[in-house]
Parts: sequence; structure tokens; C-alpha cells
Amino acid sequence: MKRLISKKIEPIHYSSASAIVWCFDARFSEFLDSLVSKKKLDHPDIVKVAGGAKGIASPENAAERDYLLDQIDKSFRLHKPKEVHLMVHAGCGAYGKKFSDEEKEKKFYLGELDKAEKVLKVYLRGKGHKANIVKCFADFGGVLW
Repeated sequence: MKRLISKKIEPIHYSSASAIVWCFDARFSEFLDSLVSKKKLDHPDIVKVAGGAKGIASPENAAERDYLLDQIDKSFRLHKPKEVHLMVHAGCGAYGKKFSDEEKEKKFYLGELDKAEKVLKVYLRGKGHKANIVKCFADFGGVLW
């Protein structure tokens, strides 16, 4: 195997400012980068999956939710984040929904974030973890939180 990238990194353990659950839709990756930079989130643990926090709020099956919650738990055990950012976005193909106007769409996704927050709070409490939960809604004009 050839070394594709050569760069020395420090092999030290670190703490994470945040565990972030984000949609893997590439259109919103720039927003994630901006969020991390703007909020100065050092060493974030990022979990990118189809639908982002949908997998916590409205999973297609138990395994989908279990996977995300397990990743968040691992972030806490390994890097002790102070926050968890949950993201959903307008026009999300994982939801497969169409809306008659932007306000109805926004209301739906904010409701999904509320559901995800409730599930996550119960989960974190049960694991003995404490963190601020930050809900992020992205549309084609930016990110609200």
C-alpha cells in the first residue's frame, strides 16, 4: 500500500467540544464547516448519516436509532463533549416529504428536532451524561439554531 497523505499529527488524547449528528447531504456540508468554525467547536465528533437527527426522531427501525445513540454515547465516553448538535434540513430526501410552503416545512422539521431532543435527553440521563442539546435546522439560506 502507498502512503496517499503524509502529515504528522499529535497522538495525544483530546476532549471534544461537541458531538454532532448531521445529514450526509453534501449540499449542507459547508454549513457544518461554518458552524464548527463560528462556534469554535474544537475537535467535534461528527456523525454524518442520511437524515441527520431523523434517525433519532423518526427512525425507520430500532437499529437506526440505536446506532446513532451508540455513537453519541461513545463520543461521551471517549471525548466528553459539552454539547450535542442535532441537525435536520429542508428538502431532506430521507424523509421523502413534500410541503406546500416553506413555513409548513420548517414547522415540521422543528417538530422533528423537538422529538429528537426528547429522546436524546432520556438516553443521556440514563447513561449518566450531561450536555447542552443544540437543535439546528438548515434550509437553503443557512442554519437556524
